[in-house]
Amino acid sequence: MNVFRNKRGERVGRACARGCVSASWLAALGAASIFLLAANSAGAADDRFDRTKFDGLGGFQPVTNDAYRQECGACHFAYLPGLLPARSWERVMDDVANHFGENLGLSTDLSNALREYLASNAADKVPERGPAVLLERLDPDRTPARVTQMPLIARMHLVVRDVLRTNTHASVQVRGLTNCDTCHEKAAQGSFALEHTVIPGVTKVVRPGGQF
Repeated sequence: MNVFRNKRGERVGRACARGCVSASWLAALGAASIFLLAANSAGAADDRFDRTKFDGLGGFQPVTNDAYRQECGACHFAYLPGLLPARSWERVMDDVANHFGENLGLSTDLSNALREYLASNAADKVPERGPAVLLERLDPDRTPARVTQMPLIARMHLVVRDVLRTNTHASVQVRGLTNCDTCHEKAAQGSFALEHTVIPGVTKVVRPGGQF
């Protein structure tokens, strides 16, 4: 069994055939921790992702349309309209017969109603601070078809993606980014603040001074 120590000679982990924490796993954890903390201190505008800030205009508007919540939430987290600009939602709704390989089978009336709801509550149509932050990094000539294609969202999840992709440790309970509320505990309420973020099986508390 190998014992790993830091530069001060302190024991930080060990490797063995079964049941022990590997150096690579510790490194991945450290990378995720550093990334998430750095995101808050390096201009990730955490306050603007917090629904309770700015007199209720922080974060994002929660979903208010029952039909959208029912239709989209049946398969994955019902993405808040403010996570994408109106042109992106138009792109999504233009192809409901091939929604990432699946025919949603929506009636014309329902499709039109969802299109109107999403477009009128999109990132470029609402006063909340969260959508404004996302749009700051989005080229006006780009039309992302997925929430994870929004530049800031993609950048903030780079290390997390790497940790999930390269580690098969049994404690890691998240394997993708489809369901926001798995890690963002108040996503449905419109808050993506760092203090409301926990990656099950990887981090215990994700906040400055928290435990990992």
